[in-house]
Amino acid sequence: MISLDFVSARDYNEANLIDRGADMKENISKEQFIKATYEILSKEGIQALSIRRLGKVMDCNPANIYRYFTGMDELVLYASLQFLRGYLKDVASCFERIQDGLKLHFAVWRCFAESSFERPEIFDNLFFGKYSARLDQIMKEYYQMYPEELDMIGKGKEVIFIDGDFSHRDYLMIEHCVKDRNLSRSDAKLLNSASIHLYKGYLKDILDERAQGVSADATGKTDEFMKCLEEIVFRFVA
Repeated sequence: MISLDFVSARDYNEANLIDRGADMKENISKEQFIKATYEILSKEGIQALSIRRLGKVMDCNPANIYRYFTGMDELVLYASLQFLRGYLKDVASCFERIQDGLKLHFAVWRCFAESSFERPEIFDNLFFGKYSARLDQIMKEYYQMYPEELDMIGKGKEVIFIDGDFSHRDYLMIEHCVKDRNLSRSDAKLLNSASIHLYKGYLKDILDERAQGVSADATGKTDEFMKCLEEIVFRFVA
């Protein structure tokens, strides 16, 4: 996986080398930059992304990104949120179908594991990367631009999915189990911590395998993760 520090430094140098006298588009919107970056990430991965490549794709002076973003690392975070669309659609279906808090908790975790294990580099950088501390504010701004992506979730529940703190997102879901299964607050916090550490361990394993040229079975990893998660949860919940 390419370090975003390296991408940002390389891109800053490339932006300064570009001929600003060239006949290029100047009226590029923030949303257009996000869309173009997402398309490169989804089709070719982070390795293919550079400020020069982005400028070529958009036929503009790529230094224009600094009108909207602090740099490529921040733009990548915005664009990466578009990978959550399929997950949110699946989660919306879970909320419609499942009433039991514990079953809903498992279903939402499965949706997230399936999506993230398919795109481990994207999700690792998004939630656990060096710049993930910015995610809370970025999410709020992103969903102001794309409110329709949260509309499907339902009124009142969207607060869970605009929280950039990954651990707190999970705790908000566990609260349903606190209400439905008489889970104590102290046990809920322990369960939250155990679940997050389990997930991060699986995600790291997949990233390590990819670094060694091994293509992980995302479905198999999801099933294995969910089995372990359920074992942990049922130690806390009767």
